Amino acid sequence: MRKYPLLSFVFPVLLLLSLSLFAYEPIEEKEPLLSQVEIAVLDQLISTSEQKLQVQKKLKGRMQELQAQRDAFLAGNQTKRHSYKMVHTAKEILEIIEQEHLGHLFSKEYLDELIVFTSIAGRASPVRPE
Repeated sequence: MRKYPLLSFVFPVLLLLSLSLFAYEPIEEKEPLLSQVEIAVLDQLISTSEQKLQVQKKLKGRMQELQAQRDAFLAGNQTKRHSYKMVHTAKEILEIIEQEHLGHLFSKEYLDELIVFTSIAGRASPVRPE
């Protein structure tokens, strides 16, 4: 038998405790997951999306105006003033579509109709938006 049985048990425990104390390093605070840069990027994305949404709502409104103007024209309101409004509205629609690169969302026939109206407005050789 061993001469010091208690020491054979306590020594490994003390050894493990002392090793674990020396190995302990305080946990440093890490950077938060969302830094200010990421938040700023997200703010910019939200702002840009809101601006695009406003432009798209404006485009929808102009398209609805043109439809109402076309219906009124077919119903008999064929004055020069009304025709001018239709041409101006169609030109504005086409410009928004071109600026926002939305041509792929609309049918060829619709874009051709806008181009015809725009050419009446005096624009030289309007181009179909892509």
